[in-house]
Amino acid sequence: MAAEKLSQKHSIPYHIHLSETRKEVFDCLQAHKKRPAYYLDSLGVLSSRTLAAHCVWLTKEEVRLLASKGVSSSLCVESNMKLSSGGTAPLPEMQECGMNISLGTDGAASNNSLSMFSAMKFTGLLVKNARWDATAAKEAGILSAAAAGGAQALGLDAGELKEGKLADIILLDKKAPNLVPAHSNIANIVYSAHAGNVTDTIINGEIVMRDRKLLTVDEEKIIGAAQEQAESLI
Repeated sequence: MAAEKLSQKHSIPYHIHLSETRKEVFDCLQAHKKRPAYYLDSLGVLSSRTLAAHCVWLTKEEVRLLASKGVSSSLCVESNMKLSSGGTAPLPEMQECGMNISLGTDGAASNNSLSMFSAMKFTGLLVKNARWDATAAKEAGILSAAAAGGAQALGLDAGELKEGKLADIILLDKKAPNLVPAHSNIANIVYSAHAGNVTDTIINGEIVMRDRKLLTVDEEKIIGAAQEQAESLI
């Protein structure tokens, strides 16, 4: 509740894990006689500033509740698979209710690559497989969740190539073998692209990588320091 008050005071979003595992749901039912989403609602902490991660074990009623409160979701399907959460976030129901959906990677301990390209691909594959329906996750919706949905969830005026928006942009090498043929650029981005296809990165109008060369940091120094820190922990 303190986090929600700080969020309200400073007009910033706040993040909470929600219904990530069945155990979380069972524990909440045992302790509070309510499922997690309803318990949070009873505390008055659900609003358009709330970013709920995972959302794996939500019921349709909980999805409708979250959507009515303006809550954003952040689906972290790779983490869910690695940690064997066992379920799949109800993406179609979220879309049907008009809930803002974003994609996340969770942390390195439960994801490793932290790649948004992988997040898009596995979100589509997992939802389709879980529903036995190849149309259950549309490529355009997944790409929107990764870009515009994430920006909305974080309160950023970004996520679209539009005048007045923050110029946060990446450029991809369309001639890369894995992106050919280009029957659908959106499908290629969601299911075929990877980080190695990124040639240029622009953050708020500043070019920070050009032709795959980082311009603002010493890449080799950072990689070396990261390796040293990792070894010191083992």
